[in-house]
Amino acid sequence: MQSIRCLPSLKPRLAQASLVFFMLLACLASAAFAQAQPAPPATSAAQGMWTNARTKLLRIRIVPIGQTSQASVGSGFFVSNDGLLISNFHVISLVALKPDRYQALYETPAGDKGELSLLGVDVVNDVALLRIKSGSLSGKPTDAIKFRPATGTGSSLQRGERIFSLGNPLDVGFAVVEGTYNGLVERSFTPRLFFSGAINGGMSGGPALDAQGQVVGINVAKRLDGEQVSFLVPAEHAQKLIAASVKAAPITTPLYTTITSQLTQYQQQLTERFITTPWKPQVNAGVSIPIPSDDFLRCWGRREQMESKAFQFSRTDCRMDSSVFTGEGNLGMISTQHESYDGSKLGPTRFMDRYTKSFENENFFSGIRPSTKPQCKQSSLQNPLSPRMETVLCLSAYKRFKGLYSVSMLVVTQEGHITGTLGRLNATGVSFDNALKLAQHFADGFKLEAKAGAKP
Repeated sequence: MQSIRCLPSLKPRLAQASLVFFMLLACLASAAFAQAQPAPPATSAAQGMWTNARTKLLRIRIVPIGQTSQASVGSGFFVSNDGLLISNFHVISLVALKPDRYQALYETPAGDKGELSLLGVDVVNDVALLRIKSGSLSGKPTDAIKFRPATGTGSSLQRGERIFSLGNPLDVGFAVVEGTYNGLVERSFTPRLFFSGAINGGMSGGPALDAQGQVVGINVAKRLDGEQVSFLVPAEHAQKLIAASVKAAPITTPLYTTITSQLTQYQQQLTERFITTPWKPQVNAGVSIPIPSDDFLRCWGRREQMESKAFQFSRTDCRMDSSVFTGEGNLGMISTQHESYDGSKLGPTRFMDRYTKSFENENFFSGIRPSTKPQCKQSSLQNPLSPRMETVLCLSAYKRFKGLYSVSMLVVTQEGHITGTLGRLNATGVSFDNALKLAQHFADGFKLEAKAGAKP
């Protein structure tokens, strides 16, 4: 019987096929394993900002001379290779006003330390220009952050564009905060960029960068009654200060004269704009009351009933959201208040008692110290177009900001014996002439409304 045997080539072919099969399985397993592994993390935009900017940032400490404990702390950033840097005026205000008592020190993320000299300030826009004192960095050049070009393609920020704020929040270490640009702040007399990001104390003076790492603003403030509502000084103001002060000698005397000059120019622009902006009339008991435009003041109103609902009371408060930090208080503000009373259900005697007490409760506040004792004058005003009015005008002079005053004007109107309006104008940091102009403008805003059917 013929025996059956395998073909001579069968075993090698089976072995080869098995090898190929197992190699294929190994490749598939390897591919699956590789696919299951996470890819190496890409560098985030915020991480890139920190990598590029960390050699250009500073912590700024204001220290009493002869001490080591800091009086205040903020941030700054280099804008040149020879140690020129930008911060906020409010960060270094103690050095600007009291250079014999305070000094400005710096520290970089790398640990370099030294002293700073103040070269110039822009108080209105809250910017300061400083330079590292010679020898602090042993002659090493400093890295500088570039500003975003003011002109050319892509120079204008777009709403929703990403911005990165850098600084030293609460003095716990340098941080990068990512947020968005949301246009200019509305109703702000001084221009501010609206930044949706968490700026905290200690970050003041740090840079805000666009996606290319260019400076678009300087951290300056935030709203305490909101979340991630922060503000930046437009970079152009820093650039203007650099151009004006880069060759200036270090400042060694108090800057009251410089600050006064800048405030004087600011209050002139503020007064002219306020006077030329039309009132929004609001009528009470036949009297048109001057309510400021929403152009750069914000107004809030309420209406209440008092004394068993017999006494009708309404109030309107209007004030500027912006002001100028001087180092000794905030100036450059205008506000108005109006209280309208209706005592038709109260009777003339009780109404006049309540109305008189409201007037007597008013007081004068200069807004800054030291200042002179307020000088006040009471007058009666009457003309064919205005209601009967009693006015009190008070002025107080600032002792260190020569030629600037606080002014308050009270206006009391009365139509009959059961209705009336108490108005008040406050302005801080204005010249004597402009104080009188503002007061006259406010008084002229109270007008009698023509009654229906009356001849013009």
